[in-house]
Amino acid sequence: MEIRRLLWLLVCLANFEERLCAKFVELPNRWLTSVPEDIAPDVTHLYLNDNDITRIRQSDFNDKYPDLADLHLYYNDITSIESGCFKGTIIKLINLRSNKLTSIPDLHEVSNTLTGLYLTSNEITTITFDELSYLTKLTILYLSHNHLTTLPNIAQFMPSLNELWLKENPLECCCSNVWLKQIRTGFYLQLSDFPCKHPSGWNSTTWDDITEDMILRQPCQASSPTPRLCATKES
Repeated sequence: MEIRRLLWLLVCLANFEERLCAKFVELPNRWLTSVPEDIAPDVTHLYLNDNDITRIRQSDFNDKYPDLADLHLYYNDITSIESGCFKGTIIKLINLRSNKLTSIPDLHEVSNTLTGLYLTSNEITTITFDELSYLTKLTILYLSHNHLTTLPNIAQFMPSLNELWLKENPLECCCSNVWLKQIRTGFYLQLSDFPCKHPSGWNSTTWDDITEDMILRQPCQASSPTPRLCATKES
């Protein structure tokens, strides 16, 4: 009994020490138009939300913050993130909610540490295999409130991913998106109550009432210059 108690105390002490050593820098609502240069180098959690930042450059983060794990840039005006950003950090979570990104940013420099990516309420219209497949540690991906119609089979080529949010996207319920009906057990998929923008006749049909075979029979008008039909499971 005493050994169990001692082990419990050691775990609590380790967790307390981790929280105690965390360095939070919070700079919201400062009308910042770029990332400040005077951020403490030992920062672990950085909040730059609710500002007017428009661009993230390599020089903003590269080889500056070796302990940076959480980065919050939500509610800014970010339109671009330079390739190769975040070198020399250990970022696990990036929150880019409510910005003006039109594509998935290059996050190769944190591909071995990033587990959470929040891109809700941006202006992303398409996603390619190459933009996400290298994020081998990612477990949660928020893409709600964008302009996505079709997506590659994210659940298949990102085996570590177990949570995907796609609410309020104008999805085409066609053959390219049939994988959304084939999600593996334990994978959490969040869609709108009536997720299908196309075909228009399904606008008021719930996801539960749409079958895999129904989707397979639908041409993908937005993803191809000419509509194409997919084979059904029986063919």
